Amino acid sequence: KKWLFYLDVTNSKLGQIDAATGKETKSIKVEGDLLTLSQDGKSLYVAGTTSSGKGSLQVIDPITLAIRKAVVLDLAPFAISAGSGVNLFMSGAPEGFTSIAQVDTEQGTTKYLAPIQGGWQLQWLPGRIVAYPNTAATELKSLKLPVDPKKMPDWETIAVANTNPVNGPPQVTSDGKFLIARSGTVLNATDLKPAAKIDEFLSLSIDAEAGTAFALNTSGWLKEYSYPDWKEKTKWKLPLTAYQVAHDGKTGKLFLSVVDPETIRTRPRAKGFGDVWVVEVKDLGK
Repeated sequence: KKWLFYLDVTNSKLGQIDAATGKETKSIKVEGDLLTLSQDGKSLYVAGTTSSGKGSLQVIDPITLAIRKAVVLDLAPFAISAGSGVNLFMSGAPEGFTSIAQVDTEQGTTKYLAPIQGGWQLQWLPGRIVAYPNTAATELKSLKLPVDPKKMPDWETIAVANTNPVNGPPQVTSDGKFLIARSGTVLNATDLKPAAKIDEFLSLSIDAEAGTAFALNTSGWLKEYSYPDWKEKTKWKLPLTAYQVAHDGKTGKLFLSVVDPETIRTRPRAKGFGDVWVVEVKDLGK
């Protein structure tokens, strides 16, 4: 994990931060409010809707931040998820109805796979697309891949217990073992059955190699969980409002997107929202 990436939607800026030093190394102007990294780590995807109302996709080199390809889409992207190879999956609304589409990021072509209700989030898993509702619910949907173009796409509805509600956007662990909802419900990625339950969270960072996960829950606590058993290890009450977390196990650093009350008076209103704090895990609680 050499770099951390952020998308500043207020200023239309994509930035790269050196994970070792915590300093920004470079940034570029982009169009979009959705960001994801390809499965092989060799491409960044920024998608969104331009000021002219057209859908857009930019394929970006994560090392140089050079824009390799800019694609005009005929749908306004709502959610994106990187698939295998050069495939990017997204939900969006072409001409008033919402569909799941598969974009070949090298050729710039779009193939529509299936209709879906508006406002659902996506996660690609090997052999399927999983769709999560935006608000907590007791079911999710799964679509097997590849889709047979000669048949009507068949979404499978998967029910979960009231004690394990799901909502999106979902997050898959780097080793592909678990799928986690913002509600804190952890599912096995292979069969989508409940595996564990953690706090409802704003942001979650899992380092499978280091065997740990950090979550910012909705009550203002930063919690550390062991991985892969999801047992709570420790927690810290933060002195500021944090809404994003990323963890680098090799350097022992946490990166927190925060709103520091001390800076609110001095920051011009139109100059973005919040700061990035770099914290040594060993210094937490001191």
